Amino acid sequence: MYSVENGERMRLFPYCAACMMKRGYSTITMATKNRKKQIKALRALMALTSRQFNEKGNPSDIGTDQSKIISKALGIRDPFKKIKMRAIRRAKKTLPYFRKKIPKNENARWRFLFLLSICANKIELSAPHVQVDITKLEHEVEECMKHGFGINDSLRIISRIKKAKEILFICDNAGEAPFDLLLIEELEKHAKVYVGVSNSPVDDDITFSEAEEAGLGKKNLIGKGDGFGIMKRYATREIWKKLHEADLIIAKGMANYETLTEHGFLKGKRALLFKVKCPSVAKNCRAKMGENVAMLV
Repeated sequence: MYSVENGERMRLFPYCAACMMKRGYSTITMATKNRKKQIKALRALMALTSRQFNEKGNPSDIGTDQSKIISKALGIRDPFKKIKMRAIRRAKKTLPYFRKKIPKNENARWRFLFLLSICANKIELSAPHVQVDITKLEHEVEECMKHGFGINDSLRIISRIKKAKEILFICDNAGEAPFDLLLIEELEKHAKVYVGVSNSPVDDDITFSEAEEAGLGKKNLIGKGDGFGIMKRYATREIWKKLHEADLIIAKGMANYETLTEHGFLKGKRALLFKVKCPSVAKNCRAKMGENVAMLV
């Protein structure tokens, strides 16, 4: 079992270099078909990666800078805007289907909502190891939920939810946010919930405008900064303050796993919900590729 207390914080593995370049290449070639612009952006990406890639590096830290330098080199503020909105709209169409399936039994309901939110985390439009067909989301998400949990701290997380007065829910990818709405609605029955979203575009992470489209507009939205996960150098004062104040942080996705485990003051109140989509994360958290993780650390 993974233990942040034992010092197993997320660091780069040699394999990360190939993944980062593949992810960057995919973003660049999606954003433009202009050969000169592609080469310019790839040169900037390779130079940055060469400077920053070292044994003490954090994948999300470098990934953030890569996303920013690609956007700058291409002159495109949000390369993923169109496909993010398409994914959100498709996900919203599935909500009535999944809402009807929410169990009445309390424990079964929590299990369903956790798994639904985790399996929706596979809707990561920029990840090289994930292929999701957004035209078949009902099938893709349901098939994922059938596998249950690889790491399951759900009962401990539920116990913390019931004791909490204030919960910070940190979103991840734009396309999964409509599914997160169902979990957030359940959390609101127990505590005041704040929802963290990106202040500006970084890959396919959800921003304020997309949160509105996803149905989160009436929630207590706060800006978390403009980086993958929560890194102090990119975090807003508002989110940093809320990290200290909240009784529980529920965070989606691998970037939040990679970054929140860096912050020792959060010990014992980090509920991390994600699908393992990366061999390096799998190795670090001692799960298998494709497994569903609900981890309290």
